[in-house]
Amino acid sequence: MRLFRGVAHSLNPSNNLFVTELSKWVFHERGHLKAGSLVHHRVGEADEPAIYRIKDDLEFSVEILEWVTEELGTIPVRPYRHNEYERFIPTAYPYYGACFTTMAGFFVFSFVYLYHK
Repeated sequence: MRLFRGVAHSLNPSNNLFVTELSKWVFHERGHLKAGSLVHHRVGEADEPAIYRIKDDLEFSVEILEWVTEELGTIPVRPYRHNEYERFIPTAYPYYGACFTTMAGFFVFSFVYLYHK
């Protein structure tokens, strides 16, 4: 305990207040934070380009909203039942073929190696 003694007292009071308020949002003790409008564009331009380059200077702004409510609705989440999964995924047929081909090749190789004398 001596190692951490005095650490809490050395914090700046404004940082301590900030961290306390931030932890209330993180642990949902005080509302929820939501990102509002996200705006990004190159410096000196007004429209958002389709792509950016590595050395482009950007301006990025985000509006952070606090959603405060006393009652939060719960959403029921249930896992899939075993009969709701697809048994064989059609796009994975090449993978299935490769697995069975590898197993067949291994068995043929094992048989030839063990019983060929």
